[in-house]
Amino acid sequence: KDDKWTKQFELTFEMTELLAQMQFATGDMISCKETNQELLDRAKSNEMKINTFKNEVDVRMANIEYLGKVGILALRHLGIHLPRVITPFHIFSKLKNVRFLVHNFEDDDILSEQIRTEPDLSTAIFILVLMTADCFMRKKFRLGLYTALLAVERTLMIGIFPDSGTAIVAYGCVESMLGRTDIGYRMGDLAIRLFSKYHTKSTQAIVIGQATAHLIWQKRRLKDLIPLHTKLLTEVLDYGDVLAVKACGFYYLNAKFWTGDNLESLEKHMRHIYDRISELGQTTSLVHFQPILQVVSNLRYRFEDWNEHITLTGEFMEETSYFEEAIDTLRSQVQIFKLFLSYTFGHYKTAQSIGKKIIRNKMVGITFVSIPINFYYGMSCYKQHSSTGRKSHLRTARKCKAILEQMKASGNLDVIPHILIMEIEELALKETDTYNILVACNRCIEYQETEGFLHLEALANEQAHNILSRRCCPYADKFLDQAMVIFKGWGALAKYEWLIEENHHVDTFTLERRSLGSKSDFVSKASNSFP
Repeated sequence: KDDKWTKQFELTFEMTELLAQMQFATGDMISCKETNQELLDRAKSNEMKINTFKNEVDVRMANIEYLGKVGILALRHLGIHLPRVITPFHIFSKLKNVRFLVHNFEDDDILSEQIRTEPDLSTAIFILVLMTADCFMRKKFRLGLYTALLAVERTLMIGIFPDSGTAIVAYGCVESMLGRTDIGYRMGDLAIRLFSKYHTKSTQAIVIGQATAHLIWQKRRLKDLIPLHTKLLTEVLDYGDVLAVKACGFYYLNAKFWTGDNLESLEKHMRHIYDRISELGQTTSLVHFQPILQVVSNLRYRFEDWNEHITLTGEFMEETSYFEEAIDTLRSQVQIFKLFLSYTFGHYKTAQSIGKKIIRNKMVGITFVSIPINFYYGMSCYKQHSSTGRKSHLRTARKCKAILEQMKASGNLDVIPHILIMEIEELALKETDTYNILVACNRCIEYQETEGFLHLEALANEQAHNILSRRCCPYADKFLDQAMVIFKGWGALAKYEWLIEENHHVDTFTLERRSLGSKSDFVSKASNSFP
């Protein structure tokens, strides 16, 4: 082996690089790391180390390992020396310079530039953006902020590189966290407009996934962007780029779930992604998809104990061990789904407790899941106020509603159906005329149906039943009937059965018989015939 390195060094080096890439593609990460280390030891120049550093960063991202040390070392070889200790002064100095550059650049100036492909410069951007993502996921915010700003600064000063779109998205996230959401949206829109310049489908998928999840959702509807996600996800899944699948697929599946996509078809799609990643041998990447698979399973299949439905333990994961091993971002995902499940299956006190913890996470607050977080946390507080009478719960619920209204004022359309449901809770607190509440519930349900949010339409019907039954309205059970029809149509069969057990006093035979028929317009009839 040493003789080959002596006589045919360049050929042996190239063949060993190919070996490392094949080991990565087949999921043999241990051998790949060993091969990368040999390449770094044998390399005679920094230029020869570039591809190896990229491969090593990919390996660590696939294994969900911290990039800090290897990233800093790689950047040093590329001529970029990060401060040993990053202080607020470093961050604000860099931020001031980037803002100056952004202010003096027109978007068209950037769009007109040609993609630069110099290996050392493009690799530096690649490593910086991955370090940014890794640091944010691990709550190492100072290093993450600095690498994000450095990546976009180099993009604006030197030129557009294959991974500059991700750098622009990262800067947009920084500005959004600082409350400058208009700049954040502008950066997300710019990253998507650069779409045609990205050389690979993988880069396109990563940028579209990140831009949508963190920035574009603020002013554009998630449903409108799903077709593009579907196309890109299919392509990178067939190609086998797991990093791109994670970046695009993670947000794509969450967007479909939170916009009320049919759970049966969503489960089939998720299982296909899960099986494909397993085929590629990168089983460590499955942790990104386990929580959403498990929450769909909890909604679709009945367990022995209803309490099991609010814990993410089952076919795909075990909640306790997952929490111990996962990074912060994935733990937050588990908490968000637990908030949703706790509210869905009537554990309002648990939901309120979970929501109180999640709402403090600033990184979660800049993504599109901040809508369901504030919604279900606020709704659980309304429920707690209703059962305990404590004004503190009501104040918290109204704070959550105010946050959603601020999003609406800034141009977000996806919050409207959530606000309408929360307004019904407010109306029920003040209105004495049951007929007015009935009419308001009718309007809210009609809006959800028109927009196609099945899960929220079902929830609005369940809400109408709960509020009107407390007022002894004769039409309350009709809303329960409709809620069950829609939950079953959505695919949430466990929720459907839970409603039957929780409302055993209602004629379940009639409910079952009606659910098999066509959907009626009894809501409008109830409004018209109310005495």
